[in-house]
Amino acid sequence: MAAAPIRFAANSSPGERAQLSGSRLINAIVEQLGTKDVIVKRAPGLKRYAVSNFTHCRGLIAVNDSTALVLYDQFVQSITLIGGVPTLSDRGFLAGDDLVTLARNNATVPDIVGVSPERGAFVLSTTGAPADYPDPDVGFPVSVCFIDGYFFFAYRSGQCVASGLNTTTVNPLDAVVAESHAGGLLRGVAFNGQLLLFGPSFCEVWQNTANATAFPFSRATVIQQGLAATNAIAGYEDGFTSTLVWVSSTNIVYQLNGYSPVRISTGDIERDLQNLTDKSSLRCFAFMNNGHAFIVVKSDAWTWVFDAMTTTWQERKSYQSETWRAERSVYAFGDWLLGDDSNGVLYRPDNLTYDEDGKPLVFDVTSLPVDDFPQRQTVARADFEVVPGTGRADGLDETVTDPTMWISWSDDSGATFGRPVTRKLGQQGKYGRRVSINRCGRTNAYGRQWNFKVSDPVFAGIMGGVMQDTTQAMF
Repeated sequence: MAAAPIRFAANSSPGERAQLSGSRLINAIVEQLGTKDVIVKRAPGLKRYAVSNFTHCRGLIAVNDSTALVLYDQFVQSITLIGGVPTLSDRGFLAGDDLVTLARNNATVPDIVGVSPERGAFVLSTTGAPADYPDPDVGFPVSVCFIDGYFFFAYRSGQCVASGLNTTTVNPLDAVVAESHAGGLLRGVAFNGQLLLFGPSFCEVWQNTANATAFPFSRATVIQQGLAATNAIAGYEDGFTSTLVWVSSTNIVYQLNGYSPVRISTGDIERDLQNLTDKSSLRCFAFMNNGHAFIVVKSDAWTWVFDAMTTTWQERKSYQSETWRAERSVYAFGDWLLGDDSNGVLYRPDNLTYDEDGKPLVFDVTSLPVDDFPQRQTVARADFEVVPGTGRADGLDETVTDPTMWISWSDDSGATFGRPVTRKLGQQGKYGRRVSINRCGRTNAYGRQWNFKVSDPVFAGIMGGVMQDTTQAMF
């Protein structure tokens, strides 16, 4: 008897052509079991936290331990936590539908400032309506951030203006111009106690030198990689692990290590970025769940998620979509909240939720090719090391109490997959359940890839499998 192992990669690899695909992990994450074994399991689901009648989350900001603000198309709402229950209250009209940057200062009653690249700067309140920025000297910035008591406004002209200390007052003389490269500024972010000013081909790092007059910071160094779009950066968010990630104008995703940009993207991600016609649609945001730190890199055509804890990339797709529905994030009320790109629902990412607010979260995993090129193999039996007995006795229907896995295979390097067969994962307590298929035909010279899908809302995980060229009784 000859046997060939079925394995998975930690990174999803769709390939430049369908017939060049490797292992794919869609709505999945990887975790190490013990000292060597790895499990591929379903990514955290989206659990409804609150719902609004407005649509499309443009931005979120935590104001204090019990209050946050969320911006939708044309409207603003406050979220107040009372007795552990979130309450949404309307805070008025705010024109626009583009994504915004938000910041608050350390004033006794914090000033809450936002910038929309389409309409400029504005101020928010937890009790009143949005208003134009009170100091007209702010001009028309593209982003705002806060550090060490100052708001910093970045401008396409290359200028960066600092506010007064814990105030919205702006002195146009308290400004610098990013002069290391041409191209102006796309974004300013506060990270690890420093101000990072990103242009299309550079990043200037400024540190607080307590200058008595004019701009309070001084330039420390220049990083020779720029930013693809205003919102194509994440990891600076309060509550997130110290991991700054951005999409560069060279179609490479970088992570900051000290002052050095380290390439973390794969060829598949870089092809997606290269083929994206409108780079301004790129947006990134961060969140954490169950020990994983996720950076989302999203367009209107696809979503990639970088897991900073395992340094791996997976794909994310909502049901009947090629991209993910989540939009923007904030750490508030002791947890992470995510908005939605098309409706007014707010979510908590939750590893014990196996759907997206009632819609299927399809666990879709494809193995690496199993081959012995150029030999062909007869597959008398295939056995799969899945997590058994994941049904829940408290379920309302069979999809929960007796869940199913769909298994199909490809003999043309992943270009096409045959009709799937179904196998039960096992009801609650059926931990000895085996998942296997007999008489699986013959591979071609390029071997075989296996695809596994679970849409039922239960835990789903797989460690691998084995293909055998003779049938052996399993006891």
